[in-house]
Amino acid sequence: VHFRATREEILQFLRSFHPIEDTLKIHRDSSGRPTGHAVVALTNAEDVPQALKELNNAFFLLRKISVCVV
Repeated sequence: VHFRATREEILQFLRSFHPIEDTLKIHRDSSGRPTGHAVVALTNAEDVPQALKELNNAFFLLRKISVCVV
């Protein structure tokens, strides 16, 4: 995700897939700067295939993102 993306912007971007807000983790390096990686769980596992289809290689804040299942 974009380095300046806020929690609210990420959750808004994912809203149609019902992200679980408390699970959103924006990864940071040892100095506290965002790495560009984030992880979030979805409410319904059945939404995952559609989320992958719609969001992988989509643009978020002018950056192409990569979405995967972990």
